[in-house]
Amino acid sequence: MFEQAKAILWAQFRGIFNSYGARKGGSWFSTILTLGWYLICVFLAWVIFKLISETKDQAKVLTLLKSGMLLATGYWQMVPVMLATTGLSLDLRKLIVYPIPHTQLYLLELLLRTSTSGEVLLITIGAALGVLVNPALHWWGALAVIPFIIFNLTLSAGVTEIQKRIFARKYLREAAILLVVLIGAVPQLLLTTSFGGKAKLWYLALPSLPLPWTATAQLATGDTLLFSGMAMTAWVATAWWFGRSQFERGLRFDAEAQQTSSSELVRSDTHWTERFYRWPSWLFNDPLATLVEKELRTLARSPRFRLVFFMGFSFGLIIWLPLLGGLGSSEKPSGFTTDNFLTLVSAYALLLLGEVCFLNCFGFDRSGAQAYWVMPVTLRQSLLSKNVAAVCFIFLEITLITLVCVLVGMPVTGPRITQALLVCLTMALLLMSIGNMTSVSNPRAVNPNRSMRSTPPGKTQALLLVIYPLTAGPVALAYLAEYAFDTVLAFYAVMAFNLVIATVVYAVALDSAIETAQTNREQIVSALSQGDGPVGA
Repeated sequence: MFEQAKAILWAQFRGIFNSYGARKGGSWFSTILTLGWYLICVFLAWVIFKLISETKDQAKVLTLLKSGMLLATGYWQMVPVMLATTGLSLDLRKLIVYPIPHTQLYLLELLLRTSTSGEVLLITIGAALGVLVNPALHWWGALAVIPFIIFNLTLSAGVTEIQKRIFARKYLREAAILLVVLIGAVPQLLLTTSFGGKAKLWYLALPSLPLPWTATAQLATGDTLLFSGMAMTAWVATAWWFGRSQFERGLRFDAEAQQTSSSELVRSDTHWTERFYRWPSWLFNDPLATLVEKELRTLARSPRFRLVFFMGFSFGLIIWLPLLGGLGSSEKPSGFTTDNFLTLVSAYALLLLGEVCFLNCFGFDRSGAQAYWVMPVTLRQSLLSKNVAAVCFIFLEITLITLVCVLVGMPVTGPRITQALLVCLTMALLLMSIGNMTSVSNPRAVNPNRSMRSTPPGKTQALLLVIYPLTAGPVALAYLAEYAFDTVLAFYAVMAFNLVIATVVYAVALDSAIETAQTNREQIVSALSQGDGPVGA
């Protein structure tokens, strides 16, 4: 029955194996980091296991499971949405032409859904094992997590399909991003306002409604078995229908058609966006000015870039609200984080842009990158144009963050704006230095029309854990100097020195990247020309 599905998985496995095998050693560093991350998750699962298995009071176990399953459901459904990631998923455009039953494709999609929920799966299994060995509970109570897992997998599949369709529509994408930001603000509001305490009391006062996490906890502890079993069956059936129906709609959905719009018609020269795109001609000569304009237009029209850019001055502000004691609070706490709030948010936005602007700057060009080796322009001009465009959007991001801070009454002063600009410029130079090297040594094709981020190669993910602390190190030294000498002049002196060093590092790295690109141009073009397999990874 599943011969076609096995063929799909085998083709995907061979593609990944051949890709990593061609890199002469694969990505051992990323493998070690991934193993370390999941070992942490295993440790958390063990903690949950010990907590449940050693609690003899059935009422306490019921409370623990209800709260834990609620958190697990929230993580399962919301984290992929907040990160705008699909993980592993079927590329239906490449499979719809084959005579494969849709039921098989849907089951395969559910299996792939685990790529965004491996951590919560481990912890859920730990809770089930705790119920299994708890002498105060029945052993069959551990089986209650099976319908709970099916419920979350099917619900996640449906939510992801809706998200992908919304993010493919031009006029709904920004509204969806705003909704995601508002959802992300909920935990901050609970932490930073009095509403959090009221919500907790309200939740505890609620009767035991037959919600999925409540029904799962009751089944695990043997409480109201018939009622809980009927409720969980209804929830699983509803989630299955929801996920299956959304999957069918995804099969019929034409994402490419949604990308076309009359708004893509050429605008007049007097339109403000045209003046923005053409500012490079005021500062640079051709062909550099033309290349920078091309990069500005390409990034601004990329749904993936617009999503990250928007999140920088919206979601980036919200997640740092606890540092100010909450939005609208009459008394703001003082300290380093509060005084440097603008710098922290700007640096966070810069790191968000790193994936789409620095570390893989040829990704959006894909096979079109081969033009850089045949056009009458140098590779130096090509890389400089991408770096200049990235810096332009960085300054625009900082400007928007500053305006939002002013509008909502957050602390913004001239010196703090200057510090934010200095910090971001220094970090940007270092990120561009590293990014130019990684762009030619580890290039990968990226679909600019895909707002949802698929999981990037493990090597790139692993490098981020090293690159970001490395770029923030010189900035940390400047703040340490300000603290040690108790004067802001020490900060500016160290930052001036950092800028000089970062500029030298950038120049050297640029020369090295150009030399590598000239030597490995066939491998670079080949890597950027590769498309996704039947499973998008």
